[in-house]
Amino acid sequence: RVPVKTMLGVAQKQALKDWLLSSNATFKMIISSVMFSDFAGHTFYGESWPAFATERNEIMDFIKDNRISGVMLFSGDEHTGRVFKMNPWGIYEVAPNPLGWKVGGPIAADPQILFQSNIAVLASANLIPQSVLTLLR
Repeated sequence: RVPVKTMLGVAQKQALKDWLLSSNATFKMIISSVMFSDFAGHTFYGESWPAFATERNEIMDFIKDNRISGVMLFSGDEHTGRVFKMNPWGIYEVAPNPLGWKVGGPIAADPQILFQSNIAVLASANLIPQSVLTLLR
Protein backbone atom coordinates (compact mmCIF):
# COMPACT_ATOMS: atom_id res chain seq x y z
CA ARG A 1 0.00 0.00 0.00
CA VAL A 2 1.34 3.43 -1.02
CA PRO A 3 0.97 6.16 1.63
CA VAL A 4 -1.03 9.26 0.68
CA LYS A 5 1.21 12.16 -0.30
CA THR A 6 0.89 15.02 2.16
CA MET A 7 2.46 18.42 2.72
CA LEU A 8 1.25 18.90 6.29
CA GLY A 9 0.33 15.53 7.72
CA VAL A 10 -2.85 14.76 9.62
CA ALA A 11 -2.06 16.55 12.92
CA GLN A 12 -0.71 19.75 11.38
CA LYS A 13 -3.58 19.97 8.87
CA GLN A 14 -6.13 19.58 11.68
CA ALA A 15 -4.34 22.25 13.73
CA LEU A 16 -4.58 24.62 10.74
CA LYS A 17 -8.30 23.93 10.35
CA ASP A 18 -8.91 24.40 14.09
CA TRP A 19 -7.04 27.71 14.04
CA LEU A 20 -8.97 28.92 10.99
CA LEU A 21 -12.32 28.07 12.61
CA SER A 22 -11.49 29.61 15.99
CA SER A 23 -9.69 32.77 14.84
CA ASN A 24 -11.56 36.04 15.09
CA ALA A 25 -8.75 37.96 13.38
CA THR A 26 -9.74 40.20 10.49
CA PHE A 27 -7.01 38.66 8.36
CA LYS A 28 -5.72 35.12 8.66
CA MET A 29 -2.37 34.71 6.94
CA ILE A 30 -1.23 31.28 5.83
CA ILE A 31 2.45 31.41 4.94
CA SER A 32 4.26 28.74 2.96
CA SER A 33 7.75 28.57 1.54
CA VAL A 34 6.25 27.27 -1.72
CA MET A 35 3.37 28.47 -3.91
CA PHE A 36 -0.26 27.38 -3.57
CA SER A 37 -1.48 28.29 -7.06
CA ASP A 38 -1.33 26.13 -10.16
CA PHE A 39 1.20 28.56 -11.64
CA ALA A 40 4.02 27.28 -9.44
CA GLY A 41 7.09 26.48 -11.49
CA HIS A 42 8.41 23.89 -9.05
CA THR A 43 5.46 21.49 -9.25
CA PHE A 44 7.41 19.13 -11.50
CA TYR A 45 9.88 18.57 -8.64
CA GLY A 46 7.14 18.06 -6.04
CA GLU A 47 8.14 21.33 -4.36
CA SER A 48 4.85 23.24 -4.35
CA TRP A 49 1.24 22.82 -3.26
CA PRO A 50 -0.02 21.77 -6.70
CA ALA A 51 2.09 18.62 -6.27
CA PHE A 52 -0.16 17.98 -3.24
CA ALA A 53 -3.34 19.16 -4.96
CA THR A 54 -5.72 16.86 -3.05
CA GLU A 55 -4.56 18.25 0.29
CA ARG A 56 -4.41 21.85 -0.96
CA ASN A 57 -7.92 21.60 -2.42
CA GLU A 58 -9.22 20.06 0.81
CA ILE A 59 -7.90 23.05 2.77
CA MET A 60 -9.22 25.60 0.26
CA ASP A 61 -12.63 23.83 0.18
CA PHE A 62 -12.65 23.85 4.00
CA ILE A 63 -12.10 27.62 4.01
CA LYS A 64 -14.84 28.20 1.45
CA ASP A 65 -17.33 25.69 2.90
CA ASN A 66 -16.94 27.20 6.39
CA ARG A 67 -17.15 30.75 5.03
CA ILE A 68 -13.90 31.72 6.74
CA SER A 69 -13.22 35.28 5.71
CA GLY A 70 -9.99 37.25 5.51
CA VAL A 71 -7.72 34.34 4.55
CA MET A 72 -4.60 35.46 2.67
CA LEU A 73 -1.94 33.12 1.32
CA PHE A 74 1.70 34.22 1.23
CA SER A 75 4.24 32.07 -0.55
CA GLY A 76 7.62 32.12 -2.22
CA ASP A 77 10.27 30.17 -4.11
CA GLU A 78 9.38 31.46 -7.58
CA HIS A 79 11.77 34.44 -7.96
CA THR A 80 9.12 36.71 -9.42
CA GLY A 81 6.43 38.75 -7.71
CA ARG A 82 2.85 37.74 -8.36
CA VAL A 83 -0.63 38.11 -6.92
CA PHE A 84 -3.27 35.51 -7.69
CA LYS A 85 -6.95 35.06 -7.05
CA MET A 86 -7.24 31.31 -6.76
CA ASN A 87 -10.36 29.97 -8.42
CA PRO A 88 -12.82 28.50 -7.62
CA TRP A 89 -12.20 29.52 -4.00
CA GLY A 90 -11.67 33.28 -4.45
CA ILE A 91 -8.70 33.21 -2.06
CA TYR A 92 -5.81 35.58 -2.73
CA GLU A 93 -2.18 34.49 -2.85
CA VAL A 94 0.71 36.95 -2.67
CA ALA A 95 4.08 35.66 -3.83
CA PRO A 96 6.66 38.44 -3.30
CA ASN A 97 10.00 38.26 -5.05
CA PRO A 98 13.50 38.90 -3.73
CA LEU A 99 14.26 42.60 -4.18
CA GLY A 100 17.47 41.96 -6.10
CA TRP A 101 16.06 39.42 -8.56
CA LYS A 102 16.25 40.85 -12.07
CA VAL A 103 14.58 38.18 -14.24
CA GLY A 104 10.89 37.36 -14.06
CA GLY A 105 8.80 34.54 -15.37
CA PRO A 106 6.64 34.85 -18.43
CA ILE A 107 3.68 37.16 -18.10
CA ALA A 108 0.70 34.91 -18.61
CA ALA A 109 -2.71 35.99 -19.82
CA ASP A 110 -4.80 34.20 -17.23
CA PRO A 111 -7.59 35.84 -15.22
CA GLN A 112 -6.27 34.31 -12.00
CA ILE A 113 -3.00 36.29 -12.31
CA LEU A 114 -3.83 39.73 -10.95
CA PHE A 115 -0.26 41.06 -10.86
CA GLN A 116 3.10 39.78 -12.00
CA SER A 117 6.33 41.66 -12.03
CA ASN A 118 10.01 41.68 -11.31
CA ILE A 119 12.42 44.44 -10.42
CA ALA A 120 13.21 45.23 -14.07
CA VAL A 121 9.52 45.71 -14.90
CA LEU A 122 8.95 47.81 -11.78
CA ALA A 123 11.97 49.96 -12.66
CA SER A 124 10.81 50.51 -16.24
CA ALA A 125 7.41 51.61 -14.95
CA ASN A 126 9.14 54.05 -12.57
CA LEU A 127 7.64 52.29 -9.55
CA ILE A 128 11.02 52.01 -7.83
CA PRO A 129 12.84 55.25 -6.92
CA GLN A 130 16.11 55.80 -8.78
CA SER A 131 17.94 56.06 -5.44
CA VAL A 132 16.95 52.47 -4.62
CA LEU A 133 17.89 51.24 -8.10
CA THR A 134 21.32 52.82 -7.71
CA LEU A 135 21.88 50.83 -4.52
CA LEU A 136 20.89 47.59 -6.29
CA ARG A 137 23.29 48.02 -9.21
